[in-house]
Amino acid sequence: MDKARLAARVRLVSGIILSFFVMTHLLTHMVGLISLAAMEEANKVFTGFWHLPLLSWLVPICLVLHAGFAVAWILSKKSLRMKRREAIQVVLGITIPTILLVHIVATRGVELAYGIEVNYSKYFLVDFTNTLVAMGSLTIITCAHAWMGFQRRYRQRSWFAGTAAIQIVLVSTLAIGAILGATKGAREVQRHKVDQTWLGQLVGGDAKSPEELHDFQYKAGPLAVTAYLMILGVALVWRQRRQKGSGQKHQRQDPPLRKVG
Repeated sequence: MDKARLAARVRLVSGIILSFFVMTHLLTHMVGLISLAAMEEANKVFTGFWHLPLLSWLVPICLVLHAGFAVAWILSKKSLRMKRREAIQVVLGITIPTILLVHIVATRGVELAYGIEVNYSKYFLVDFTNTLVAMGSLTIITCAHAWMGFQRRYRQRSWFAGTAAIQIVLVSTLAIGAILGATKGAREVQRHKVDQTWLGQLVGGDAKSPEELHDFQYKAGPLAVTAYLMILGVALVWRQRRQKGSGQKHQRQDPPLRKVG
């Protein structure tokens, strides 16, 4: 197996694992249609499963591999001209980390920095509107990117083409249900936060107040996104210079044309 096929296989397998992770995460959001308490219980099952010893590092590794090989594929292309569907998938893939990094800072970042376990109630308590907008955007973009990737890989298979309509319905239902479930849960948090007893039980033992966590998120989040964009920019500049240098090298190697006559 050559390097190109191996890289494509790694992107496919890591993409499948990440898609399964996203699906289970969105199903947890959907439980919010029942109640906030039900969503919290579903989240315990979700985190308990993905924090198992063999799985705790699987998603981060797959995320790095999937993104890394995708960027390497882009940088290796002689031209950035692509088909429309392919270009849309690439743009969506590049966009995902700009939202995902903020989400990671607000959850895993807070846990690592302050030792505070972040559940749905605390997540929605810190910033209601921006959290829902970011979560909704990330859900739509991620689902679209994943489905386009599978469609590109398996569109020639009869079983895939024959179930395209069902796939769109299922993906749309999952995305819409997750957004509605998260919205319902967030609104329930907004109703509960006026109850000082409920609020004290939620954050009473935390090292930082919701306001301090809000400040942390809106300082660390943009820094993470800026670092990502800088790395991406440096990679694109390096690609441009490499392509330019390669073109000049070929020009020097071409023998001069002899005049006839």
